[in-house]
Amino acid sequence: MKRIYVMQVLVIVGVILTLFVNYLATAGYLNGVTPPEISDALLTKFTPANYAFAIWSVIYTFVIGFAIYQALPSQRDNPKLKGVRELFIVSCALNILWTFAWHYGFYFLSLVFMVGILLTMIGIYIRAGIGKPASSWGERLWVHVPFSLYLAWIAVATIASAASLLVYYDWSAFGVSDSIWSAIMILIAAIIGAALLWKRANAAYAAVYIWAVFAITVRYANDAAINFAAYAGIFIVVAAAIMGWYRFVKDGGNHPQEPA
Repeated sequence: MKRIYVMQVLVIVGVILTLFVNYLATAGYLNGVTPPEISDALLTKFTPANYAFAIWSVIYTFVIGFAIYQALPSQRDNPKLKGVRELFIVSCALNILWTFAWHYGFYFLSLVFMVGILLTMIGIYIRAGIGKPASSWGERLWVHVPFSLYLAWIAVATIASAASLLVYYDWSAFGVSDSIWSAIMILIAAIIGAALLWKRANAAYAAVYIWAVFAITVRYANDAAINFAAYAGIFIVVAAAIMGWYRFVKDGGNHPQEPA
């Protein structure tokens, strides 16, 4: 029982530290640069318009909600949250490490940390049964939604970070144009999203993918290959989301067993 108390507290501490370090980064206190400035310096045709990064405020709002929700006495012994807490704490540590690595120019190391965050989010997605029937509205709102948003954005961000790393190392891309590579990555992200959505209801994940790729088309509005891939990807993700929702409703998941 004491261990559970400690884990609940560590989740809250992890959120506070992550938000503080991200504030330092956004304010330019880490190596004198801001995240948009770094993205612009390592610009690829998979990089969305800068406004897209505002989604972090939405993600962190829900993450704060999760931290509070998991600390409630009623959630102390929730079996789904035991494994989630551990992975989430690890993700906070990786997020902080990624921020420092990204801002101080250790781009390969930052990609390693980003992949680590992605793996923890996938682990949380599986352990929490996200996209499957929830036991309450509270669980759906403060567990399913936060990590659906987080996983979707990290999945896209991991691909974007890999692309930025290749730009940093002046990769020739086998002679293939940046537009074609971006189109390929957009479709890969769509296929990954579709695989996650096919059997699970997850409108939040689909919404983040659409947000991200649409922001790419805003930055590269005149690039035909990118726009074609973006809208094809959106179609794939929406179709998979609809199928996932159909299965979800069929299983009775639209009616949580208990009130929040």
